Amino acid sequence: TINMKKVELPVKQIVSGHKITPSGTLANPQSLDFYYQFANVEELVGPKEKL
Repeated sequence: TINMKKVELPVKQIVSGHKITPSGTLANPQSLDFYYQFANVEELVGPKEKL
């Protein structure tokens, strides 16, 4: 963020499958786009495979 706070809550929401609207305090809101690829990782691996 602009004031150097951590952004683990938005990242947690993203990887849990939620769409979020980045707050205005993020210095680079596009950096959160990286984490959307992990939202459905369970669907990409087989049911008997472990992550």
